[in-house]
Amino acid sequence: MKNVTKIAKKSAGLSQKCSICPLMRRCTLEIHRICFDSFVEGFKKGAKAAEKEINKKFKTEQNESNNHKTAVGELNIK
Repeated sequence: MKNVTKIAKKSAGLSQKCSICPLMRRCTLEIHRICFDSFVEGFKKGAKAAEKEINKKFKTEQNESNNHKTAVGELNIK
């Protein structure tokens, strides 16, 4: 999650939806800034959600692996 803001700001210039904006590229600097900031915030939220999903899958796989090792260990003891 390092540099997420930096990556978001770099991507914001590439992903502007000005072509479908109802203002038709006639926005003021303030409106442009609002769109830019909105994109950056959304990007950061998406990155955070993706990280949570990856961590959740990793923990699930790790728990399944530990359960399997425990079950195999119990079979070897008997």
